[in-house]
Amino acid sequence: MEQVSVCSKPEELNPFDLVLHGYSLLRRRLGTRGPIRHPALTGDATPCRIRPRILRASSDPSGPGSCEHPTMPETNFDVRLRALGLALPTIEPKGSYVPGRISGNLLHVSGQGPFGDDGTVAPGVVGHDVTVERATSLARLTGVRLLGEVKNVCGSLNEVSAVVRLFGTIRSAPEFEDHVEVMNGCSELMLEVFGEKVGAHARMVVGVSSLPFGMPIEISAIFRLREHD
Repeated sequence: MEQVSVCSKPEELNPFDLVLHGYSLLRRRLGTRGPIRHPALTGDATPCRIRPRILRASSDPSGPGSCEHPTMPETNFDVRLRALGLALPTIEPKGSYVPGRISGNLLHVSGQGPFGDDGTVAPGVVGHDVTVERATSLARLTGVRLLGEVKNVCGSLNEVSAVVRLFGTIRSAPEFEDHVEVMNGCSELMLEVFGEKVGAHARMVVGVSSLPFGMPIEISAIFRLREHD
């Protein structure tokens, strides 16, 4: 299985790989090579396809299997993001639409893909020339771009009161069935940044034969925003 390369000196990585580097370090810190699991995510999984690489919730909030981190405050999501070593990009639309729009107290973020800072994306088909592990990392990178649009529109991630829904499309081979595992890359990012109370969300993921620019994954999201007097 293809492994995400980890450089001993992060400054040697290009901006596109920095997110994947941080993801790999997090997984090593938690002592697992497989996707980081969270109990809030298991409800949408097909039991016969889920692999038994699950970190169980601990009674200690900062113990193994927890999405919480002892140095991360509960309410300042911008600080939590920095503690994870993530930088948010500025999103430029690639068509006749806006990347995000507020309706009422909901922010609808347009579909995002795993684009690098140079605006390019590595094309591929999951289950064919893109491994599940690589696709999961790309789903996480796509989640970072979703959060980038939240900050572009709202000025701060602290304006989010709930991650309402994620919708993922995966460009996959006809026989591919591990869509849930790939999508967890984005879902787990939301839990790491926002915690379970705000970050736990509904979601849907489907496989498709093609996506714009040949990218292997595209994800859109709905966030509920805080109400101000």
